[in-house]
Amino acid sequence: MALALSVEFPTVGAQYVDPDNNGTSNDVTYSPTIEYLGYYDAESCYTYDDAGTGAPSGQELSYKRFIRRGPAIPLSTPNTDNPTWTSRLCWDNSKSYSKDDGTTPAYSTASNDAFSGNFLNWASSSAIDMLRLSLTGGDRVIDTATMTVLQRAIIPDGDPISMGNSNNFPAKRLYKSGTSRAITSANFASPAYASGVEYFGAVPTAMATAAGSNDIFVANTLNRIYFGTSKSGNNSGGFGSYTLGSAGASSTYQMGTIAASSTTLPSSSSYQTGTAADNNTALATGNQFGPITTSTSSLPSGSVDCAAKDATCSLPAGTWEVWYGLGTTWKVAPATGAVPCSNTQFGGSLALAPKDATTSPTVALGRPQPLQHSVPT
Repeated sequence: MALALSVEFPTVGAQYVDPDNNGTSNDVTYSPTIEYLGYYDAESCYTYDDAGTGAPSGQELSYKRFIRRGPAIPLSTPNTDNPTWTSRLCWDNSKSYSKDDGTTPAYSTASNDAFSGNFLNWASSSAIDMLRLSLTGGDRVIDTATMTVLQRAIIPDGDPISMGNSNNFPAKRLYKSGTSRAITSANFASPAYASGVEYFGAVPTAMATAAGSNDIFVANTLNRIYFGTSKSGNNSGGFGSYTLGSAGASSTYQMGTIAASSTTLPSSSSYQTGTAADNNTALATGNQFGPITTSTSSLPSGSVDCAAKDATCSLPAGTWEVWYGLGTTWKVAPATGAVPCSNTQFGGSLALAPKDATTSPTVALGRPQPLQHSVPT
């Protein structure tokens, strides 16, 4: 059997759009009562592996991914016609989903560390991903004997067009109220639904806390997903305000300019390391840096020169990924604010001469992490 496919660039647009407002650049229709199919299991919860666990040395950035951790919270009354259905909530105001990977304790009564797979499908799926899923099981960007990682389609980021926050791939808005808007389209009608849980229990507690009183806005481009508290821009160059963290309750090994009297990270040094919540005000208002990793990869696509060696790199708003080095020898760290581009700042292991200033260091957008996740093998 031969398939004659007409696959053009609009097919990398969003799989899910507002049925009542087709062609709009906004989508506010998420509801856990609707099952959204995609690379993620709609009935499960996923944490984000920001360390790239299992990666060969120097390839950690390519292995960052969402990992399934367990089923979403069960329905209070099981659906007899669909016994595998869950509430599709990872948090219900009293407890989290339960991990089924042997983690102890299996669930938490204090917070949630995961994203709903149903939400991730709605927020990030491209139409062509559904074709790939049905024909081949998905785009296997990593496929070894022990690990398979699927990657979302690469969304155009200015070549030839930008699709982020457009009618091709609308901005996704997750209501803090946890109440969905009714869909009246004759082809896809669905009543409003009040979950009683902020953000429908679909995002980690740390992200919900950092969002404050705002709705959460999601933007997509390239192989990245961005989380913020307002809609802005339509490509990676305009998504600097999308600064909500990825996954987990804290950012580890942040370093910055903080008053020596800070009770959060007491120290007399102007640069301090430690663990603090993503929304910690002391860290949020200063320069943040780290942790530092080593990479032997080439520079990511879209990198731009930032500053000469021993000069200071002043970053745009948001969290960026700073690459310091030359060729295929790099020190890499997430950062905000201003970063000294020196051997001292990056660990002292790269003996770069001033003549290297035209090519190092460089900067690539980092905090919106690669949108990929591992699947069982």
